[in-house]
Amino acid sequence: LLFLGHNKTKLEKAINIYIVGYIFIIFTEEIIGNLISHIYLSQYNVLDLVLNLVVGFIIISLVSIKRYQMNIIVLAGCVICILQFKMNYEAIRILDNQNCQLSIFAYCDNLTGLLNRKKLIETINILLFSEKKRFAVLFIDLDDYKNINDNFGHQNGDNILIIISGRLKSIIGTNETLYRIGGDEFIIILKDLKSGEIAEKFAQKINEVLNSAITYNKKKLYIGASIGISLFPEHGSDSDTLLNYADLAMFKVKNNGGNGYKIYSSEMKNISIDKLSMQIKLHEALKNNEFISYYQPILDLKSMKVIGAETLIRWKQGDKIIFPIEELEARIKIVTNNR
Repeated sequence: LLFLGHNKTKLEKAINIYIVGYIFIIFTEEIIGNLISHIYLSQYNVLDLVLNLVVGFIIISLVSIKRYQMNIIVLAGCVICILQFKMNYEAIRILDNQNCQLSIFAYCDNLTGLLNRKKLIETINILLFSEKKRFAVLFIDLDDYKNINDNFGHQNGDNILIIISGRLKSIIGTNETLYRIGGDEFIIILKDLKSGEIAEKFAQKINEVLNSAITYNKKKLYIGASIGISLFPEHGSDSDTLLNYADLAMFKVKNNGGNGYKIYSSEMKNISIDKLSMQIKLHEALKNNEFISYYQPILDLKSMKVIGAETLIRWKQGDKIIFPIEELEARIKIVTNNR
């Protein structure tokens, strides 16, 4: 407004209005740029706001204005622009709040408030392709949680999950992120990992914090956890592989009695493939009627009479009949070689 005065010609005043308008628009665009970077202002809102400002100043400059009305009209034009900006800003703020709510629903677990599987996959992909720093995936599965649901009901089971989530959150630092991916399964990502031993120490800390008794409804509950660990880049270069290998390591702990941790090794994959292959063969055997039953009599030694019979099953594969002991011996050999 300092460019305007009563002693200037109409052309000079119009030029001055353009100059003031140009400066105002540049200043406004700077504000808009900051808004875009912080609250994700849409392209439509940007164009709408800038066009309103430009049109407002053009209209003011083209109107035939008497000398004493000049400053009043310019001031009114500025007020209109400011009000328009305020309206757009309020609309942006409401939209931003809605986006925040949608983000909560999309990335958070409804029960515990922890981040969910979708956010987990996005985080791993960012670590893989953007930062490319060493990190660990800890797959946590609670031991015997099904018994809690069976004995206390699912509502109480959910309440206990919330308590366990609180305990896990209590040990999370700046380099760790906690996720619940469903049921009684949790994932912790350890970033900026220096060595596998650090991941093992953190897994031990998880077992310690979960091994303490949970007092619920005046009853003490003891809930351990089986934890599998996979490392980037040693064990994989994509999210599916790292999660799968951490899952395999977790099941290895579970099969050994639970309440512990183990880092993935290639032998675990071999055992897993062998089990999957056996499952496929068993399904095919049932479908093709490859199992044969042999009945062995049970004798009463006093009377020497047959009082019953037991069934012995054999597996016929082609021309060969496999006895259960052969399969059992093969299983023992596989397990022994992989230790």
